[in-house]
Amino acid sequence: MIHFEAKSDGWPEIKISLEGAPVFLDQFAMKKLGKEDSARRSRFTKAMRSGGDLVFSVSNAAELTGPTGDSAEQIKEFLSGLGAHWFPVEMDAKTVSDREANMLFSGQVGGMNFADVIASKNLVKDFFRDRLTTQPKGAMSDLSSDKFFDLGWFMGRLSTQRNSIIAGKRKLDKVLRERIIEHRKKHDHDPGWIEKAFPNLPFDSRFPITFTYAHLMRIMIAEAKSHQIVKNDGIDFGQAVMAASITKLATLDKHWKRRIEKIPQPNQLARIYCESELDEFVCDFEKQVANIPRRNRLIEHIPFVT
Repeated sequence: MIHFEAKSDGWPEIKISLEGAPVFLDQFAMKKLGKEDSARRSRFTKAMRSGGDLVFSVSNAAELTGPTGDSAEQIKEFLSGLGAHWFPVEMDAKTVSDREANMLFSGQVGGMNFADVIASKNLVKDFFRDRLTTQPKGAMSDLSSDKFFDLGWFMGRLSTQRNSIIAGKRKLDKVLRERIIEHRKKHDHDPGWIEKAFPNLPFDSRFPITFTYAHLMRIMIAEAKSHQIVKNDGIDFGQAVMAASITKLATLDKHWKRRIEKIPQPNQLARIYCESELDEFVCDFEKQVANIPRRNRLIEHIPFVT
């Protein structure tokens, strides 16, 4: 959740908090919740506003720049209905994994703030700047968090950058494809190489992104010939790593669900739901929110001075 809090000098401070039941929505889930079955949509929104957060990154925005007309408006309306109940995460899983490693080697593990590791502060800065500079004079007299941090508004703003976002998607696909091909060549030449580059790590709750990143890379390298990288896999890889590591419930397409479920147990990764399981996902999300004591719903927060 993103909210304003007054400092002692009277100026507002932005605080980013990860609420007790964070979830990730893939593109299909965003569209279906936004455009289909108003009762299901209302249930999801009510649960989110009762104690959850939508884990959201620029990669989500990249996927949602395609819909236009009524479809785009319905998705924007759905996102606006979530109010400030969203958490901005980095889209590059390698960046977050490196942050975890830096914490380890700097000896700060004990005081590590998980929200600080995964958050995209640049996304918040961009949102805050655009929100202030693009509004008519007097339009922002209401600084309530729900109205100011309107994710639907942000999606509308990002739609004007559609061409550059599409170019970024293509670049991510190309980079991942080339990386996997190169890794597979090294693996074929030296089967022991992968144990050095992406070791078979046991799960450690302090470093879930590093665990997921390493094992998902191992799976994709092993499957490089049988399941080649396809369009949008560059974005989907990062989303799968972050969604599985940060949340307890996440929606991904069936190919990524299969890959995440191949990661060695035991682990504490999210339960993944594919498109045919969306109703079950919403039911389980409602149950999770209802079972979290209100006093325990705040997981982490980051003071963030604008």
